Amino acid sequence: MKARLKKQELRKSQQWLVLLNDHQYTMGEKQLNTILKLAKSKFRKAEQSGIYAVVKGNVVQMLNEPYSTTEDLKKAIAQYKSKGFYKVHYYIEV
Repeated sequence: MKARLKKQELRKSQQWLVLLNDHQYTMGEKQLNTILKLAKSKFRKAEQSGIYAVVKGNVVQMLNEPYSTTEDLKKAIAQYKSKGFYKVHYYIEV
C-alpha cells in the first residue's frame, strides 16, 4: 500500500514539459490535465475526430491533427505508438 501511495505522490509532483507550437512550458499534472481537456473540447465542439496530444517520457507534444475517417485516425495512432509515444490523446466523433 505504501509503494502505491509513493508512486501517486511522485506522479502528482512530476513536472511536465509541454511543447505547443514553438513554445515550451513546464507545468504540473493539474495544469496539464486542464490543457488536455481544453484541447479535447476543441475537437468535440468542431464535431471532428483527431489527435490533440502525444506523450513520451515527461514530454507532452500538443497537436492539432484532424482526421476525416476513423480508420485514418487509428492508423495515425498506431504510427505514433510505433515511434515510441506511449500515450496518444485523441477524440473520435461518433
